[in-house]
Amino acid sequence: MNIADDPLSVRRQKGFANPPEVRVNDEYSELECVVMTRPTAFRVDKPLINTTQQRWVEDPPLPEAVLKEQANFEKVLVEYGVDIIWVPNRSDLPEQIDTRDAGVVIDNNYMVSRMRHPIRQAEPELIVETLGFPETSLVRINSGYVEGGDVLIDGNTVLVGIGERTNKAGADELACSLPYMHFEFVELANGTLHLDTALTLLPKRLALFHSLAVKKRPEILSGFDVIDITEEEFSRVGVNVFCVNPEAIVVDGQNPRIADELSKRGLKVHMVDFTNITRNGGSFRCQTLPLRRRRSVGSSASAESEINVSTPRFHPQAQSRTAFLARALTARSPDDSASTDRKRSDTISYLLDRVRVHAHKLRESFEVQDSWDGAVVKFIDEDHEDLSELGVDTELVWLDTVLNALVDSSATVQLDAISPYVINCIDVNDVVVAWQKLPAAEKAGIYIAAMFRDVFRHCRNMRLAVLLDDTNLSGVDLSDAQRDKYVVQMARLLFQCRVLFPEDVPGRDYLTLIFQPTLI
Repeated sequence: MNIADDPLSVRRQKGFANPPEVRVNDEYSELECVVMTRPTAFRVDKPLINTTQQRWVEDPPLPEAVLKEQANFEKVLVEYGVDIIWVPNRSDLPEQIDTRDAGVVIDNNYMVSRMRHPIRQAEPELIVETLGFPETSLVRINSGYVEGGDVLIDGNTVLVGIGERTNKAGADELACSLPYMHFEFVELANGTLHLDTALTLLPKRLALFHSLAVKKRPEILSGFDVIDITEEEFSRVGVNVFCVNPEAIVVDGQNPRIADELSKRGLKVHMVDFTNITRNGGSFRCQTLPLRRRRSVGSSASAESEINVSTPRFHPQAQSRTAFLARALTARSPDDSASTDRKRSDTISYLLDRVRVHAHKLRESFEVQDSWDGAVVKFIDEDHEDLSELGVDTELVWLDTVLNALVDSSATVQLDAISPYVINCIDVNDVVVAWQKLPAAEKAGIYIAAMFRDVFRHCRNMRLAVLLDDTNLSGVDLSDAQRDKYVVQMARLLFQCRVLFPEDVPGRDYLTLIFQPTLI
């Protein structure tokens, strides 16, 4: 066994020292950080790239008015304490105004858009360079096209519009890159630029929707109070409002009826005139790329959607309780031993409850064989059962041992929870790591690893050992470059599945262990 030099730490040094944290789980939770650009080089050049530009070809948006309208929108965001990261505006990118299209944050993942029109294809990389994300933390689209304006998020459900800018090939690749999320594709009608010009999901289970802009009503809307948008409002990009938090929303001054409907439903509406900006085809949502929204506790989403997220995040109460665990219960004097034991028992019960939540979601979302499903149930019911059938090496780790070691403040508790084989990632003598190519056993191992990382992530004395096994090659020789490629690609998959995180420190939070035939 060889502890290899960690390629992730090398790649991380290429980005900025502290790239921003990303976290977006819906369209309306309190906005903390957003990416925008000042369109100082804005102009509408030919060829025109959407039907709205064609409609206003004789009376296009005025660049100075565009800047003024955006400044008024900025004032609202600043009023609510939003951290705005400004991406430099390049003179050779006249359409660089709608940062939303160039990327999207889904849960803790940043997807780099692959844009349809050449005039905009440099915009995504400019944002990545500005933010300094490590390459291994990114979700990239290598075939087809996906633009951020076609992606809406509602808990563990991701809606993707298929139309002028995003195609089925790109949407399929995005869905395969984030296997723990549920994807619903929405086919757009001809002339609809992006999904967010046809549909916006709002707090209080509200939605703005123009039925003629899609070919079939999305199934998700069955659980929403839908405000129907008229053809005239649609032509002014009226659907494209923007939620600053669950109580406050920004609406174009051209659309007073929409503002009135939202006010009637208890939202605080900020009216900002976007007459010029909307003549380019976008509005408030298009202008913004949210990097981080605060996870709402007791939000308007149903209780079921709060529980049934694929990889549950900690609520604030849970974070504080886990921090208590991480400090460990080392001061055990005779006077407080009973109290300490009680706290210790409570903490272990809490962690087991978190594991149960994951296991129930595992049964719901992961199509496993009956024997696998039975192993999960047996493990949860009996607590001390081993996890060998689910990819956990039980010679090294037992669940009760892990819990007791964490609570008793062992210096480092190492959890060996995943063993993918490189043989399953070889395609015509090259290495290609893809979720759909992994066998069920390895997929289950990744799910279990993600489960433990979520439950124990705030415990500073827990470390995950990522076991990458390249011994089972059946006569296939891999070069050093191919082995490095396997490690980097597998690491990217582990980031996407939330086994590893961009802020992880190699050696403290995880080890990359590689089995090499020459060392056996």
